[in-house]
Amino acid sequence: MKEPPLDRSKQPPQDRSKEPPPFIVPIIEGEYVVPDFFVNLKPGCWVKNKSANNFPGYKCLVEVKSTEKDRFKIGGSKLQKLRNCADLLGHPLIFAVRFTRVKKNAVWCFVEDDRSKTVIDATIQSVIDGVRNTFWNEFVLTPNPNLTVICEFSKASSEIAISHPQYGKQIKTTLSDGQNTFVQEGPDAFMTCAMLETFGLKEIETEKIDEDRTIQVLKPGLGTAFLADLVYVTNKLIVDGFGNVVYDASKLLVRSDTEAHQHLITRRMIELLAKLMIENNLLFLGAIGDMEKHYSKWKEWGNVVD
Repeated sequence: MKEPPLDRSKQPPQDRSKEPPPFIVPIIEGEYVVPDFFVNLKPGCWVKNKSANNFPGYKCLVEVKSTEKDRFKIGGSKLQKLRNCADLLGHPLIFAVRFTRVKKNAVWCFVEDDRSKTVIDATIQSVIDGVRNTFWNEFVLTPNPNLTVICEFSKASSEIAISHPQYGKQIKTTLSDGQNTFVQEGPDAFMTCAMLETFGLKEIETEKIDEDRTIQVLKPGLGTAFLADLVYVTNKLIVDGFGNVVYDASKLLVRSDTEAHQHLITRRMIELLAKLMIENNLLFLGAIGDMEKHYSKWKEWGNVVD
């Protein structure tokens, strides 16, 4: 015999006082905002030929912002809440600001929190005056003013290389300033030209050798480039058959569990390519801002004693 259906309208109300609240309660209560990243830095210091092995580490909190303007300001309760969290965790606070107006470049500045100020003001000038050079152990590269890039293309080539819609695949690159000459072929030529695209290569002459081969002569249009730009722009150049960027650096964390990282052109790759050109006096290495300030900040962060 079946029991009659339960009439819930006649049941006593349930006691929910002991149930957990339907929201997440912060572990630590207070007026604070948690910055975006906790970072344990291990930078070298190239201006004094110091490797990351000479640096014990620097732990800090990083708040990431972006702006379409030429400056970013933060103050009032927003700044105070970030400072409260930094004090709570016992780590210094750094602001990383990207200026998105320059779409094709990695225009970032890194500014330390200054407790003597009620407002933190980051500007384009902060790219030079801030601590970006120490945070990333960054430098700039300047092409030899007389540098000429001579690319040879072949319509019959099937190599994995830069492809020109009219000339075919790039098979060789010759770099010269009139006195020093550096020749690369195959994948090395491809990577070097990809890196040099950061300097805004412009075609100044074209010569058709025969029905298959064409020579293209280019010169850099920009006088200097940051290491970060060399890494960022070179990665953006590599696209698939549909024109989509193979590796999007902005998706680094989101796609960390995929195979996309296999296509990443790393800082190490760029440094190896640049080293060969520097040794041939075709690229010149330069500091960002004051070299001694860079070294002083590096020692301060790592508690390094000479």
